[in-house]
Amino acid sequence: MIHTTGANPSTLSRRRRRGSTRTAVVAALALVTVGLLGYFTYRWSSQPPKAKEDYAHVADEFLEKVRSGKVGDAWQSTTAEFKSATGEGRFKAFVKANPALSAPAERTAFQNVTANGLTLGEYTYRASPKKPTDQSTIRVWIAREHGEWRVDRVFVE
Repeated sequence: MIHTTGANPSTLSRRRRRGSTRTAVVAALALVTVGLLGYFTYRWSSQPPKAKEDYAHVADEFLEKVRSGKVGDAWQSTTAEFKSATGEGRFKAFVKANPALSAPAERTAFQNVTANGLTLGEYTYRASPKKPTDQSTIRVWIAREHGEWRVDRVFVE
């Protein structure tokens, strides 16, 4: 056999292996870097904007539907997560078990809250039932879903 490079075949084989190993390491590092950049770009850009007092109408309209007996419509106006966690029948039972939801209520506070890494808006209401001793606090959380603010959670205390 004639070799034009002047190196013996085993030396050439080692050089090729070393080169392919380096190429594989560089390619793997590039893939990891691109993956991390993609993940962090997605994570930061997918964060919904902070809820503002401006979205109070979402919580107000939800409670108005409940007060006027349109509980099914109120349930339909919630997020997919709410619907999944609380079926319509279960929600109707929740409303029935909490008469404060059917009483007039005054919005008393707003704040941003964080749940599962997402920023939500929390509207607090003071219910005024027929009996003054039955006053309750209602908290309605709203979340951004598909570009629209919707009710995500309801608490009665």
